[in-house]
Amino acid sequence: MLKQITLHGRPYESRQRICCIQEAHQHVVEECQLLRTEAAAFSEFCTRVDAIDCDPRPQVGSPNVATHDTVTSHGNSASRQRETPIRDAYVETIMATPHYESEYGDSYWESVAAEFGNEFVMLLKQAAAIPPSLQQQVLTAAQQAKTQRKQLLARLKQEAAALETANAELQTVAEELTALRTRPLYDCTPAELCHLCEDIDDLHAQCEDVAVRRQSGDLTVQPLGASLDGNRQLTGYFYEELPTTHPVLYAVATISQELTSMQDTITTIRDQ
Repeated sequence: MLKQITLHGRPYESRQRICCIQEAHQHVVEECQLLRTEAAAFSEFCTRVDAIDCDPRPQVGSPNVATHDTVTSHGNSASRQRETPIRDAYVETIMATPHYESEYGDSYWESVAAEFGNEFVMLLKQAAAIPPSLQQQVLTAAQQAKTQRKQLLARLKQEAAALETANAELQTVAEELTALRTRPLYDCTPAELCHLCEDIDDLHAQCEDVAVRRQSGDLTVQPLGASLDGNRQLTGYFYEELPTTHPVLYAVATISQELTSMQDTITTIRDQ
């Protein structure tokens, strides 16, 4: 977990803690774990589907052929025999991840539609058996879902690294500001006060540099099934439940405001 940025005031004054980058980083770390789990689940699903013994010439309506419109049941052996291998594999891998119910809570068909699209749902429902062509279509769709998660995972790792860098740089600025606040300003000469103002200008420039780099390199979400909007920014999507969707810029603005306040105090003392 990242170290929170803390702005110390003068002796006996309260501390100001800036936790937004720390909270965002923790959120990204948790999302990365979910994506790893889901990618592994799709890998297991593909293995299960690839092992299905397909019927090259399915006989529609045969009483011995299971259809994809059968409701999943975990009861007696007769019920198990009516289940389809694809549905079994999906329920026991994708829908069996520890976070599935809390994050999604979808039914089987809702989940398939979200991951593969409504047309795929109709294709599965209308299939009386599992020919090799359907097996391959399922494998291709599942592999794409896995790839999308791995791609997003790579982007989230970049985001985590960016947050770590920004936090470290702003932490340095906060420490410099804390050091300035401990100076006995009324004992400083006008020249020393001018030098302190120049130091604050440098700290302002460092904050501005962080903000510019953040805005110019803001990550965007790539399409991830039907559940994500590919046009939304990564920060807007993943941080929508946090106090701010722009943690780095919020931290920059907070520290910059404190720098301005400190500079105004120094200027007032200098001009007296």
